[in-house]
Amino acid sequence: LVSHLKDRSELVQTILKKTKSILYFEGHQNTKQDDYDYLLNRDYFSSIELLGYTRDGIHNEKKTRPLFRCTIAK
Repeated sequence: LVSHLKDRSELVQTILKKTKSILYFEGHQNTKQDDYDYLLNRDYFSSIELLGYTRDGIHNEKKTRPLFRCTIAK
């Protein structure tokens, strides 16, 4: 996760500046939306949808990485 960052707000602001209207965000293995509450919240996005789960790697068939579709709040 982002625990190694001193200031998460700078990361969030960079993501928001570079995102036009839709952000597709893939999380780490075995995580959930709450693990990304610093970014995936209603302050920044008008909708946050869990699309499903992606594979953990090219040599692993398990699908535990969450994939979100987020619409920028206007």
